[in-house]
Amino acid sequence: MTKPELERKIFLHLTKVNFSTFDEMKNLFKCTDQDLMYIIKKNIKTDLEPLGFILVDRKKSPNTYSIEPTNYDIIHIQINNYLKGIDGVLRLF
Repeated sequence: MTKPELERKIFLHLTKVNFSTFDEMKNLFKCTDQDLMYIIKKNIKTDLEPLGFILVDRKKSPNTYSIEPTNYDIIHIQINNYLKGIDGVLRLF
């Protein structure tokens, strides 16, 4: 299974359940730890990466993973910051 296919399957799975554990997803998708962790790390939602989709609840053992869409205000702020950065670079040249 390719990484884009795995990513699609993870997102689809997480939209259908409240949460899932790492082992549940690994067994369900028959993938390696490395491939699954690559997709999760790439799409994790943090304070520094607010546009991510995957939430990690580290308070539970084992950790649980769920999906959360990003609200409009956060997307708007991130795009605005990106455009200001591009504008600043363009003004330098």
